[in-house]
Amino acid sequence: MPGSSRPDEIDFDRGPAHGAGAGVLMFVVFQAMILGLFQSGVISDDVGLWEPLRFAGITQGIYVLPSLLFFVNRKCPRMAGGFAVVAAVVLLGSAAAMIAS
Repeated sequence: MPGSSRPDEIDFDRGPAHGAGAGVLMFVVFQAMILGLFQSGVISDDVGLWEPLRFAGITQGIYVLPSLLFFVNRKCPRMAGGFAVVAAVVLLGSAAAMIAS
C-alpha cells in the first residue's frame, strides 16, 4: 500500500470468501479437537457424538475476536467480514440449538 509506514504489516485482502473459508476451517478443526477429547474420555465419556456442537458458539468465542483483530490489523477488512459472517452463523445456530433443547 502506498504511504504505509510498515508495508510488512499489510496483507493482500483476498476477499470475504477467503475469510469465510478460514472461519469454517477453524470451526471444523476446533470442534474436531473438542469432539476427540470428549470421545476419548479425557473430558467426559458419557456424551453423545453431536453433544459438543451444542456449545460451538461459546467455544468459538475463544478464537473469533483475536482472529478478527488479526485480519483488521493486517488491513484485510473484506476477509474479516467473511470471517465474522461465519462466526455469527455459528453463534446464532448454537443459541438456537440451546433454546430448542
